[in-house]
Amino acid sequence: MNVGIMQPYLLPYIGYFQLIAAVDQFVVYDNIKYTKKGWINRNRFLVNGKDCLFTVPLRAASDAAAVVDRHLATDFQPKNLLNRFEGAYSKSPYFNQTFPILEKIFRYAASNLFEFNLHSIDVVSRHLGIETTLITSS
Repeated sequence: MNVGIMQPYLLPYIGYFQLIAAVDQFVVYDNIKYTKKGWINRNRFLVNGKDCLFTVPLRAASDAAAVVDRHLATDFQPKNLLNRFEGAYSKSPYFNQTFPILEKIFRYAASNLFEFNLHSIDVVSRHLGIETTLITSS
């Protein structure tokens, strides 16, 4: 049996999904320390051909808190982020097929950061036809 393991990035890069597809089981770390400058709650997209950072805001917590102990800020407005995606990509090929996936991810009603990211990884994996079992490290 082949097993892969990674931390739960927000909208991970393609290699992340290639790893998921290449293994029988994929472990997503939930009990690792959250890193402020990492990609667990932020990512980039293109706006007019330039990198633009976006962040899913989090509630204040200890720097030593594990990813599973972090929560999305109560004032997080998925609609605002989705509007930014729509403004940047509405004229792109496959926008109409892709935007509903982003809506499913960002409108997910989870306050826990790990659950939010695990859901996004699962949604994208299923969309790509990847059926690998996702399990948590704890």
